[in-house]
Amino acid sequence: MGQDTAKRRYTKADEAEFTARLLKETATLRRWEKEGRFAAGRQQVGQEVEFCLTDHSFLPSSINEKFLRLLDNPYATTELAAFNVEYNPDPVELKPGFILRMRQAFTEFMQEAFNVAESLSIHLIMTGILPTISPADLGTKMVSRNKRYLALLDRFERWQGGRVSSIRIDENDGLELGLATVLMEAVTTSQQLHLQPPPKQAALYYNAAQILSGPLVAATANSPFFLGRNPSRCSSRSWVRASRRRGRRRGATTTSSATATSPTASSSCTRTTRSTSRWRWPS
Repeated sequence: MGQDTAKRRYTKADEAEFTARLLKETATLRRWEKEGRFAAGRQQVGQEVEFCLTDHSFLPSSINEKFLRLLDNPYATTELAAFNVEYNPDPVELKPGFILRMRQAFTEFMQEAFNVAESLSIHLIMTGILPTISPADLGTKMVSRNKRYLALLDRFERWQGGRVSSIRIDENDGLELGLATVLMEAVTTSQQLHLQPPPKQAALYYNAAQILSGPLVAATANSPFFLGRNPSRCSSRSWVRASRRRGRRRGATTTSSATATSPTASSSCTRTTRSTSRWRWPS
């Protein structure tokens, strides 16, 4: 994972060979699992943390190559977008104190990274979706120059075949846009934890992770802004209507000064006003 490819463009023969090798490796993996070849001893946990690089105005800054060159840390690497970087340290053994060890290593890395960011007059931001990203930041010129990303870009464009898929969100602020770039995959950043389970219980761990993923995202994700829109926001008009209905039920009086910034707005919305925008994607 993360190893650069030998070239940017691949032929149909290359793709056929890749598929054949993948099937062969999958069969080998299945056979090794049945033969009990995987170590069943210690468990390990690792993590990946993705960051956005921004300028002094918190707009995306596409200088990840320069940043990584100055940082010179083996645990830091590029991501798909030129304004993203990733921290990918060695895993640690899953035993008492492992969280403190991971935290200590991460703290030391962040101190180095912040020092380099300061020398470049940029910010290192940890957020799900950078609120300041615009369609202009998602053109193909913003892809990191690694061959593997360029190969991914080429394959995506061929898969599209001139077609333009779209995203449409009808709720609240609303959003409608065409997808003509693989950079949509770079909009979100996250912390990802990797657990090495006992081989015989791998399926159980995997299924448990799938069950937990929804509630975890619902409880912890906080990225309401996307391309200048806020599809998750309740409009003030909707909140006032809901507040008035509650007030009538309680015999209270509700003034029109209520706004969507109220802590109860998100739980009070019953209907929202749709307002969509169309974006033109850069080439």
